[in-house]
Amino acid sequence: MKNIFLLILLLTVKGFTQPKNEINLPKGGKDIEIKSTKSLYSLYLTKNQEVFNDDERLEYFQDVNYTFLSQFDKNISMGIPLVLIYADVKTPFKFVSKVKSYIPNHRWVFYMTENIEGLKATAFRNYGSAKYLDLEEILTAEEEENLLAEEFPFAPPMPPPNWWFVDFEKKLFSGNKAAIQNALNEYSHSVLTVSQNKALKHDNIILNDESLKNFIQANQVLFLNFDDGIFYEDYIDAVQKIKNHQIALEKNEQDKAYIIEVSLNLKSQLEEMDIELN
Repeated sequence: MKNIFLLILLLTVKGFTQPKNEINLPKGGKDIEIKSTKSLYSLYLTKNQEVFNDDERLEYFQDVNYTFLSQFDKNISMGIPLVLIYADVKTPFKFVSKVKSYIPNHRWVFYMTENIEGLKATAFRNYGSAKYLDLEEILTAEEEENLLAEEFPFAPPMPPPNWWFVDFEKKLFSGNKAAIQNALNEYSHSVLTVSQNKALKHDNIILNDESLKNFIQANQVLFLNFDDGIFYEDYIDAVQKIKNHQIALEKNEQDKAYIIEVSLNLKSQLEEMDIELN
């Protein structure tokens, strides 16, 4: 009986620890420093397309949204949690992209690299998210009126900086066809495609490192599109190559393109409006 109990216990522990142990992270990245006062939200994505938040397996994509917001609500004094993604190199990228779309209102993601116990990562903006949600406490009508009355004396927040790419993004994600066309006509842009075997293409031609640098310098905006069938390792390799060029150009005070991922949500919206990126 004792042996049976031990076996059940081992299987239970293995069920929680196996995904982390089996995840093969991509190489590269840089050392990151995380303050102890910062809240962390960790997602583990296996090559079998399972998702874990720490040691809890998530059953629904909406659980990503819920667990993130719950953690934020519990540790609100620590600010918005940093998102750490531990994804296996052989996880289909389409799956990774869908998971990212359920991270609410979070622009930066740390893609963890090298060692699952270490602190190396590649940071990149999360363009997949369309779930701009907040936890809203259930209040009575009277409580809500009192809350609004308390907030009224305070000055409104400062407007965001007037950077050109803020205006571009606002138009691109507006859902207004005329505004989107106006933005695309106003700023120079090209589309690069992440393909299998860690290839980056433009018009179906594989780019070498120098060609990639030229595209980053010559355009104000670079859209990053994705072929079907690519893995997470193809995506992260492309991101690292682009970031390396951006950092080098910035150090030399040279112009560099603003990168926007063509997420599943954005692609669907553009197709509905019959807008083609080129």
